[in-house]
Amino acid sequence: MPEENLNALFDRELVKNSINERFAKLKEQQPNLRRKDAADALNVPEATLVDSQCGVSSIRLDNEGNKVVEALPSLGYIMNLTRNNGAVHERKGEYFDVKIQGPMGLVVTKDKKIDLRMFLSQWKYTFAVMENTPRGIRYSLQFFDQAGVAIQKVYLEKDSNDEAYANIIKLTKHDDQTSQIDFKENTNKPEYVSDSEVDAEKLV
Repeated sequence: MPEENLNALFDRELVKNSINERFAKLKEQQPNLRRKDAADALNVPEATLVDSQCGVSSIRLDNEGNKVVEALPSLGYIMNLTRNNGAVHERKGEYFDVKIQGPMGLVVTKDKKIDLRMFLSQWKYTFAVMENTPRGIRYSLQFFDQAGVAIQKVYLEKDSNDEAYANIIKLTKHDDQTSQIDFKENTNKPEYVSDSEVDAEKLV
């Protein structure tokens, strides 16, 4: 698919708000700041910057990510990215077989390059994202939890199926592309105990 046709899907009207202005000022001061770090500096979830189209163009997709996840094999060769505060994990390959049973999802590709266990009950918001990079325009599908924290991102590669990507957007585009999403803090956080309460000898 010609790039201009793919770009035309991202004609969502920019909703001006204070986040856009604060982000623009921050990027003037730190032009190489990553979006996750910018979100932390602005004290907002990363998904707020995506939803407000700060540094990207974005399209809201259906809140339930299952439809999009089931369609991922159609994209062909992609790059999968998962990260937390301590690490970034990138894997490239093809989603051959996606299995979803209730809130659980499983992906194990034939070449074992991608092996995922997905807790889909936590996947609350999905965006198609287009962003300009020093290497050109980059397209992705990005999944977030209810607090706006990124769970997983799927980036198109040179040999990915652009038409399948466009089709996913057309089939799952959310009706509401204007109002600002109110991301809420996760209420089901795991409980931890202090190190002093752990019997280390029993763990050996």
